Amino acid sequence: MTKSTSHICFLLIVTILVSLITPFLQQHELELPIVLVSILFTGVPHGSFDHHVAQYTNKKQTLIFFFVKYLFLSGLVLLLWVLLPVVAFLFFLLITAWHFGETDTEVLDIKPNHFIVKFTLGTCILFWLLTQNPIELTHWIDLVVKSNSHFFSGVSSISSIHNALVFSVICVILVSSVKKSNALERVSFLIFLFALSKTSLLLGFSIYFCGWHSIITLKTIKTSVFSKMKWKKVIRYSFPIMLATAAIFFAIIFLRENAWLKEHALTSVFVLLSILTLPHLLEMHSLYNKLRIKSK
Repeated sequence: MTKSTSHICFLLIVTILVSLITPFLQQHELELPIVLVSILFTGVPHGSFDHHVAQYTNKKQTLIFFFVKYLFLSGLVLLLWVLLPVVAFLFFLLITAWHFGETDTEVLDIKPNHFIVKFTLGTCILFWLLTQNPIELTHWIDLVVKSNSHFFSGVSSISSIHNALVFSVICVILVSSVKKSNALERVSFLIFLFALSKTSLLLGFSIYFCGWHSIITLKTIKTSVFSKMKWKKVIRYSFPIMLATAAIFFAIIFLRENAWLKEHALTSVFVLLSILTLPHLLEMHSLYNKLRIKSK
């Protein structure tokens, strides 16, 4: 059994256990604190090394240029949120689908390594994670983009697509390039995705994003950018951003009864994470391209 397969099997066990206690977590309002803590310990670190990734993929790139580029791209997305929040939300879903698809295609060595395959896989996985419970999805979208009857009617229509069809597409993509050496890995991943549908939207997405996506991204960065460093030293690099994020998250948790926080905090956190997604996925795209070229 490979390390990747062991990782997937571990997450499968976690997912099954979480599915059993999901009603308890929802009843006691523990979902959000668990998600925020998960993002803090894996989600934030997986994006905190973007400047190291940029210097690894392009050694001529200066830190000043990197930060100017990063802030410019983030600023464009933020401007889109201010002017057209619904469009910004849809754009975020599109780039997230691409990012998930590219990461899983690279890590699971799915063939052919083509844009259409990556985007289709990522879209299906994102759809699978988000649309198991349309009512819950509508609730969270309402918090982000506020009331929009036309948008919600569109969400309801999309959610009506049979999830079995989406899962079938994922199966076809994973099985099409299966080999004897990775068959167990592929099957385990499919069972893991299916198990996620038995949890809530927040918990299922969190397990996939924090437990799978963020950790395999960190592993990729560690084995390439920080190949000569020990994990302990690599993790120390992310401490400043983790501490700043922790301060924000714990303020939200402990002050969640505050009227302003109830109205704006979750939206602000979501928008903050979304504006960082575009520059982050571009840096990871460059890294995957470089690693692919080096492996030939």
